[in-house]
Amino acid sequence: MNGIKKMIFIFIIVSVICGYWFYNKNSFLKEKKESPAITLETFDNIYDGKYIKFYYDNLGDINLEKIKTDYKLEENVKMEGTELDKILSLSEFLSSKLQLNKKSSYNTEDISTLISKSFSGQRLNAKDYNIIFANFVKALGFQSRVLELYQNESKKETTIFSITEIYIPSLSKWMAFDSINKLFFAKGEDPLSAIEVIEQGLSVVDLSKEEKNYVRDYGKYFNNLRMQLDNSYFTNKKSNSYIMYLKEDDEPQLIINTKPLNSTIYTHRREAFMYAPTSEGEIAKEMQNFKDVIPTLILTLKNSEKKLPVINGAAFKDSVNVKNYYIRIDDGQWGVIDNYFTITLNPRSKTKIQLSLDGNTVLREIVISNTKG
Repeated sequence: MNGIKKMIFIFIIVSVICGYWFYNKNSFLKEKKESPAITLETFDNIYDGKYIKFYYDNLGDINLEKIKTDYKLEENVKMEGTELDKILSLSEFLSSKLQLNKKSSYNTEDISTLISKSFSGQRLNAKDYNIIFANFVKALGFQSRVLELYQNESKKETTIFSITEIYIPSLSKWMAFDSINKLFFAKGEDPLSAIEVIEQGLSVVDLSKEEKNYVRDYGKYFNNLRMQLDNSYFTNKKSNSYIMYLKEDDEPQLIINTKPLNSTIYTHRREAFMYAPTSEGEIAKEMQNFKDVIPTLILTLKNSEKKLPVINGAAFKDSVNVKNYYIRIDDGQWGVIDNYFTITLNPRSKTKIQLSLDGNTVLREIVISNTKG
C-alpha cells in the first residue's frame, strides 16, 4: 500500500470510528429521535401542593439599575402610559438591538456578559432572548420569569419555545408575554397568564396585535410549561430545580425529544404559579398555610462513567430537600437516605423506585423503563 492509499485508508477508518462515537455518545436518551429509550411506566409522583417558594432578584439590585443606566431605558423606552405600554415599548427597543437565531446553543455565560455580547451582535436563541428581555423588564421595575413551553410530540429539534411572564402590580397577576413576537395574550381587556392561555387554548384567546399565522406556528407549544424555581440572575442560586405544569390528561416524561427534563417537579395544579412575588415574611406565612402532605421525588438523568444511564434523586417537601427518608429499589430492602441517592438503569430493564418516611408506608412510586440494550 503506497503512502497516499495508506492515508486514505486511515482517514476512512477514523471517520467511521468518530461517526460511531458521535451517534452513540448520548444513546441512552433515544433509540430513534422520536422514541426515547428511557420512559416512565408508572409515575405516582405528581406534586399536589398549592404553594412552592420561588426566588427572584431584588428589583432594587444595583445590577438592574446599571442596565437601566447603561442602556438608557428612560430615553429608549416610552415611560409614560400604562404598565403594558412600557413593556410593549421595551419589546420594540430590544427587537431593534438583538438578533435572533433559534438554532443557537444555550449560553452559559453570566447575564451581564450575555447582554453585552448580544448588543454587540451575538445571535441569541429564544430562551436567551427571553432571559435578556426578562432582566430588562426587571430594570423597569416589574418582576419577571422565563418559561419553557414544550411540544408533546415532535420529530424535530425545535420542541421548546420560550416566553416571559411579568407580574403586573395594578392587575395583581402574572401576564404571559411573547417577547420575540412582541405581543401578549388576553381575554377581552384582561391579560392572561401562561397557564390561563394553556387552559383556554391559544385558538380562542385574543392577541394584543394581529398575527395571521400565530396559532398555526405556535399553538403546538401551548400544552404545558416549565420554569425554574430560582428566577434570579444577580445572586447565588438557591435552587436548581424546575416545576412543570401539565394538563390533567398529560403524562410526565423524563425526556422530550432528546432533552432530559432534569430536576423537575410535575404538577396539575395551577395555584403555585399564581402567587405574587412577595417578601420573605409573606412567603413564610403562605408556607405555614399550605404545608405539603407528603414529599415528592425529584430525579435527574445522567450518564455514568460506564456510559450507563443513572438517576440521581432527592425528596422535596415544603420547598426544601427532605433529610432522612427511605428509598426502596425493585421491592428490595428500604435504605435510609440522608440527602441524595443514585441508581443505575440497567439495559433492557425496568427499575421501580419507592419513597417512604417511615420505612414501611409507600408514599411515592416511579417505574422507569430502559429499552436500550
